Amino acid sequence: MTSADSKQPIFTPGRVKILNRLCLIVLLCFTCWYTAGFQIRRTAWDLGSQFDHGMNYERSLAVAEQLVYPPWSVGFLYPVPSVIMRLGLGHLGIEFSAMVWMVLLIVATLICFEACFYLLGLARHPWKYGLALLALVSVEYFVEYDLHALNGTLIYLAVLLGALVLAHRSHPFWAGFCLAGSIALKLYSAVFLPYFLFRRQYRLCLAAMLWLTVFFVVLPVAYFGMDNAVVLSRNWLNTVMGVSGSMTFPWDYVAYLLSTHRLLLTLLTEKGGKGLYNLMTLREQ
Repeated sequence: MTSADSKQPIFTPGRVKILNRLCLIVLLCFTCWYTAGFQIRRTAWDLGSQFDHGMNYERSLAVAEQLVYPPWSVGFLYPVPSVIMRLGLGHLGIEFSAMVWMVLLIVATLICFEACFYLLGLARHPWKYGLALLALVSVEYFVEYDLHALNGTLIYLAVLLGALVLAHRSHPFWAGFCLAGSIALKLYSAVFLPYFLFRRQYRLCLAAMLWLTVFFVVLPVAYFGMDNAVVLSRNWLNTVMGVSGSMTFPWDYVAYLLSTHRLLLTLLTEKGGKGLYNLMTLREQ
């Protein structure tokens, strides 16, 4: 693009670099505003004011003390290694652990973008942070909510995307470490193990299984002791398996509200649409 008078390009390489850096600064300001800035504006640092971070720490304490997971409808299905991580952060003091969590969220957000740049072949694109800003705008509410609620989804995504980047760069051991770490945080990414097996990345899968043994066996035993670790792990498995046999799961589990399955149930069943949003009135089963 050029100006009419000077016939000089408007977006010179120097200007593009400046605009790209400005977009990066906007991304940083966004993450800081909805993490530390949001908490400072609330002028409260007690446990109850820290949303998901404080709530998950309290539930982790209860799980560790009682060796029992709450019913799945409560929405706390984090694996045992994730519980141990939250308890470990809690030992730093709730205020300090919250600050550490905010820093991790900010760094994780940038890692997610950088990993996506690499995987999409945009790592050297002159407008990459401008593209990131446009992508952020399209999903702004979800990222904003995760940041100000001090949830851990962005941290989970950063670890998982890190596994994909390391796999692409032929570092199977550390890719397996990151994949196992993401499974230890949230169970969703276990579906990537069959994917990597299908891709014949056997060294990566072997490394992941090794690290899963460390996270799910060695770490709980070291923290809780053998007997308590077995009891707690069995209780977690029973709670997770109880979800699959429940017809009420899509209606009662709060984190399921934004799923595609829940959306389809709302549009296609009488119970979900309540006669207002129905496209069809199929049976729930």
